[in-house]
Amino acid sequence: MQLSPSQWVEELRKTGKKLLEIIPRVAGSADASVKLRRGASGDQTFYIDEMAEKIVVEAVEKISQNGISFTLISEECGIKKFGTENNIKILLDPIDGSNNAKRGVPYYATSIAILDGERLRDILVGYVVDLSSNKEYWAIRGEGSWCNGERIICRSSDEFDMVAFEASVPAKDIERLMPLLKSSRKVRCLGAIA
Repeated sequence: MQLSPSQWVEELRKTGKKLLEIIPRVAGSADASVKLRRGASGDQTFYIDEMAEKIVVEAVEKISQNGISFTLISEECGIKKFGTENNIKILLDPIDGSNNAKRGVPYYATSIAILDGERLRDILVGYVVDLSSNKEYWAIRGEGSWCNGERIICRSSDEFDMVAFEASVPAKDIERLMPLLKSSRKVRCLGAIA
């Protein structure tokens, strides 16, 4: 048994609601920045990362109790298998923008992707809940994308009105971005990679 893409979105939105109830209250607090360990990705896991991951893991455990099988791959806990072997994967970054969240800077999100294969092109559903603005975004392969339930309409243009970016390694990233930045009327450098 498997969930349809729209059923996954429904489950992810329920999880997003729980995250929105809890995580913003912790962001910027002394507890948020407590270092716990190195996560599976090699990055430092902070209390706020673990708290968000726990909410998502509890939600997917409930899904698996209904006979749904998948593999969770998280930045913090690594790989967890639920049910029998299959090709469904859940990629999770519990707090995309941990450094912002622990400081209370309003650019952090939870990012989740549901895949039916091994590659990024196999993403069935993408879901991002911006935990500082209460906005949620999702996309379903072949169907479109939405923000807070409203379809996102893209317009065609040869020119960028504005480019927003995040440079993880500014010395390398900005140089590579220069051609794109030069072609834009405005440039903004904002928070998380989400």
